[in-house]
Amino acid sequence: AVVSTQSKQWYQRRVHGEARAAVNEMTAINTKAMTEKRAAESEVHTLHAEIDDMLLQAKNAEEKAKKAIIDASRLADELRTEQDHVNCQEKNRGPWKPNLQNWMLSTRMPMKLQQEMEEQHWPNWKAALENLSWKLEVFKPKQGTI
Repeated sequence: AVVSTQSKQWYQRRVHGEARAAVNEMTAINTKAMTEKRAAESEVHTLHAEIDDMLLQAKNAEEKAKKAIIDASRLADELRTEQDHVNCQEKNRGPWKPNLQNWMLSTRMPMKLQQEMEEQHWPNWKAALENLSWKLEVFKPKQGTI
């Protein structure tokens, strides 16, 4: 009976030891899983922050694009206005100088006075035309952009 009691005790210790080892192994597995879970949650939070940042950047880029479109539209309107003005000036320019010369000849204006009028008024007119033609070159739309 002593042998069977010792056998029982030995068997119980062995089972108890195996159970303890199994609990320790499960604790290690659980700890590793918890660490991996925390790392995954951290990565998810980081990704959320990056997504929020990208959304903000996209929103800002969209607002800048809208402003650029508005500015381009405004510049196109200004260019059209300038082109209309230049076209009008071109129409008016053609007859002006010959008519002035004809008037001067018909009134028999002295040559000196005629030269003074041309010197006083023609350079201003010419400078205005050169300025407008420069603006046309600078703001000339590329084909198919407007």
